Amino acid sequence: MAGFGQKGMIQMMDHERTERELQEVFEEIQRSYEALVNNALEAQKQTLELAHSLYKSSAEAQSQSTRATLGLWLSSLETIVRPWRP
Repeated sequence: MAGFGQKGMIQMMDHERTERELQEVFEEIQRSYEALVNNALEAQKQTLELAHSLYKSSAEAQSQSTRATLGLWLSSLETIVRPWRP
């Protein structure tokens, strides 16, 4: 009987140790998921900032190109119209 009691005690201690270890693993998994989500959100934020920057740069470049084209067009028009002015 004493052997059974000791064996039962060892099994209970093993069970408690296993529960603690499982709890530690679970907590580590939670920390990992939290870090994953935080990193994903940061990556999404940086991607949106990059997209906004590229869009803004593209709009500015397109605006400058349009102004340059209009300037050339006006110069050409002035060159054509100038001889006809009184």
